[in-house]
Amino acid sequence: AVTPPEPARQSMDPPKPRAAATKRRPSPPLLETPAKRTRGAAPATTTEEKLTGDADDARAQARQKFASQDFVQAAALFAEHAAACRDPKDASKARADEAAAWLSAGVAEPANRRAHAEKAYEATQSALALDPTHVRARLRLGKVYVLLGDLDKAREALSSLADHPDQQIARDARKAHARLSPQRNPMGSPPST
Repeated sequence: AVTPPEPARQSMDPPKPRAAATKRRPSPPLLETPAKRTRGAAPATTTEEKLTGDADDARAQARQKFASQDFVQAAALFAEHAAACRDPKDASKARADEAAAWLSAGVAEPANRRAHAEKAYEATQSALALDPTHVRARLRLGKVYVLLGDLDKAREALSSLADHPDQQIARDARKAHARLSPQRNPMGSPPST
């Protein structure tokens, strides 16, 4: 004989409080920054951080000027950036960017082409003195030679980069070199007429 279960009894006692195992721990106090612990204003940055920040500002401003096609001002700002760089490779990149700005200025202002090309040459030589392996500086040197009218040196500089492992560099070098070379068919002989 199966007996039905008894109905649950409801207690008339008030509910018991929950176990104390879930007590909240107080959160640790917030740490104070050095500026809050000291009197007066704390220095914003160290000298090294300020120089790095100044260099980054000059670079950002130079890129803005370049994008807005103010190439002469961009070149001056890239030169300022190069002077503020502590790392020779960074300075070399900045000088190569300066050369690009002078090259663009030379193309944009035909009346000043020679003067801008000479400044681009100086910036490129400076970039290569800081880092002889800087490929973009070598590519720009070839383009500088074109603006200066020294096509033999331009061909030499550009052809040395035509098989570079960086495909963008190789493509740019081949493209610039092709503009200098007489038209040829894929077999290498002069085109037939």
